[in-house]
Amino acid sequence: MVHLDTIAFHLTYVCGNKCSYCYVGEDNRICHPSPSQVKKVLDKILSSRVKEILLVGGDVCLYPGLKNVVSQIKKAGAKCSILSNTLEFGKDTEFFYKKPRFP
Repeated sequence: MVHLDTIAFHLTYVCGNKCSYCYVGEDNRICHPSPSQVKKVLDKILSSRVKEILLVGGDVCLYPGLKNVVSQIKKAGAKCSILSNTLEFGKDTEFFYKKPRFP
């Protein structure tokens, strides 16, 4: 069995841009997966002891449960990276830089 150190997880297709080269298409850019769907996929990925999860998308930063996703990944001891074209972090970027403190 092959062990992967890093996995790219396509968190959402939602994106406000309309890039002509995008493979997603217009119809798929309008809804996020449910939190339960995301948790189920992350549980499966994290059970494989992956070292890093790269969150990609559409625009990952538009996913409403992004903080929960990042927390779940960090709590499992994996590194979380985000690939995004967004300016949607707003003022709340400190959360992403803090070292997690879990019991």
